Amino acid sequence: MFSKLSGAGMLTLLGVLGCTPIAVIAQTPYYLTVESASAVGTGGTVYRFYVELPNPGDRLSAVFGDENDILLLNTPSGIFNSPMNSSWNASGLNPAFLGFFPDLIDDSYATIGLEGPASLSPGSADPSLVEDPMLSPTI
Repeated sequence: MFSKLSGAGMLTLLGVLGCTPIAVIAQTPYYLTVESASAVGTGGTVYRFYVELPNPGDRLSAVFGDENDILLLNTPSGIFNSPMNSSWNASGLNPAFLGFFPDLIDDSYATIGLEGPASLSPGSADPSLVEDPMLSPTI
């Protein structure tokens, strides 16, 4: 979402950078797909970013950045974060609250392979985050 960025896409977008070295080594094309839709609650546009993994055995397991391979997602207009989701991932999105807080559906979050919190997909896990607390800004 640029004014809102859908997290299902955020890590996936960032995953493009993580997949780039693999794509170069394997000579296999990896594609980025971007979908947009009108936001439900607060106006603006929701953008979802997906990495298309062409081979059945492909798995996106991590997204990274460091001082040599910088990972940056720039949102000059900011992103929407609902106060009802205190997490950077979808774990704080409770479908029971959507009737009371409809803009919660437009919350910015990051995930890999999920459309919402892992609690709604048996056998799944919300992504974890490891970051340097000295960096600013952080997730």
